[in-house]
Amino acid sequence: VLTVHYVYADGTTAADDKTENVAYKDSYNVASPAITGYTPDRAAVTGEMPASDHEETVTYTVNKYLLTVKYEYEDGTEAAPTHTEEVNYKDDYSVTSPAVTGHTPNQAVVSGKMPAEDTTVTVVYSTNSYTVTYIVDGEVYQGPTSYKYGEDVAQAPTPERTGYTFSGWYPEGSGGTVSGDRITEETKVSKNKKIDNYSSNKLIFLVTSLVNGNRIIS
Repeated sequence: VLTVHYVYADGTTAADDKTENVAYKDSYNVASPAITGYTPDRAAVTGEMPASDHEETVTYTVNKYLLTVKYEYEDGTEAAPTHTEEVNYKDDYSVTSPAVTGHTPNQAVVSGKMPAEDTTVTVVYSTNSYTVTYIVDGEVYQGPTSYKYGEDVAQAPTPERTGYTFSGWYPEGSGGTVSGDRITEETKVSKNKKIDNYSSNKLIFLVTSLVNGNRIIS
């Protein structure tokens, strides 16, 4: 009697044994069964039957498959370098999506269990929206107005006050001087633009950025 055993690398049973009666010196050829996600060390067990019962063992090793995670903006262009790794069949995987300034991924973490095939996942980054409010003497002068990250900020009309000179709109950290980071027509909306008060012998008008309706505080 010819008996063929099928086991995984850890010795546990991978498939039912196959047995058949083979005459002495006759050739035998037993195809190894397909098992999803595994590869046998022999596609078939072959040989010539000896003058006694004979046993053969086929060992199955787990397959590795390629996991590819792409990071794209809504227009399909690349937002971050593609992540690739090989993962064993049925193993869990977890890949944290990289931070991209001014954008939010539709999946913060790509996770799952590896199937028996190469897998590609695309994470899409949408553009964040922020609101801009113009403040004069602690009071709202104009806004809030919502802008997409990187979008040009429209300047508010120049305010007037007797005895003072308007020197521009300034974000926090600029020092409120003409040579500082003054808001211009080319200014882009950025979540990092924060505003604070500044005192001077000139009237300084400030722009305050808001996120989700809350003033950004350092």
